[in-house]
Amino acid sequence: MSFTDPRPKAPRDANADAEAANESLKQQMMSFLHGKIEGLLQEAADQPDKKRFVIDKFTASGKTWFKDREELLNSIIAKIEAIQYDNDAQFEKDVVSELTNSILEYIRVSGYSTEEVFRNFRILRNEQNEEAPLDKNAITYSSRYENVVEVHITKGLTPDLFKEMMSNLLQTVQENEEIEIIRMKSWVVANKLNFFRKLGFDANEITDEKELKIIRENLDESMRDKANVPWAEAHMSRDEFLKRFSKP
Repeated sequence: MSFTDPRPKAPRDANADAEAANESLKQQMMSFLHGKIEGLLQEAADQPDKKRFVIDKFTASGKTWFKDREELLNSIIAKIEAIQYDNDAQFEKDVVSELTNSILEYIRVSGYSTEEVFRNFRILRNEQNEEAPLDKNAITYSSRYENVVEVHITKGLTPDLFKEMMSNLLQTVQENEEIEIIRMKSWVVANKLNFFRKLGFDANEITDEKELKIIRENLDESMRDKANVPWAEAHMSRDEFLKRFSKP
């Protein structure tokens, strides 16, 4: 069984694919960093030296982000130190640009594969957003809101990763008694409605235009091409999920 988009694809060009992947990574990284720097600037609203506050906070976080890469962290901090602070918007723009360029250059000379970079970036982003990866490639991850665990599915899901996702999801539900609802909203669910129904999920295409608008507006850069495809929701109660998926 395949979880990929079933629509016909044009013949692939390796160079074009590489350029598209690099551009996608750049856009995702910039979006992630903009959010982080904007948050730090908001935290620094009452600080006498906003720039110093942001640099100190970034340095503390950077020791985790760039573990065993102190030379890269020190280089980035030095470049941020050199940026002139005129206003929040310009400082944020300059810091994000400097961070993105420095990280991409480091990736270029380090010999990491595109797949490795995307995987590590997804894991980092999940950790920073307090989301839990559900598979080794962080293709799927979960977030919590009150009594609901929401499963998010990006691109690249395979049958093996789906099995891993379901195993980890089961463990999450078993370990957290307050979870009452398991829910997924995805184009993948829309493509495989019968599959999810056979698993026991109540699965239906999302037709409410207001809900679709919210979904589309909140897609990450890597998912923008899914903005206009069908989306569906699958959900199941805790008791039903445990009954169906717990091992005897």
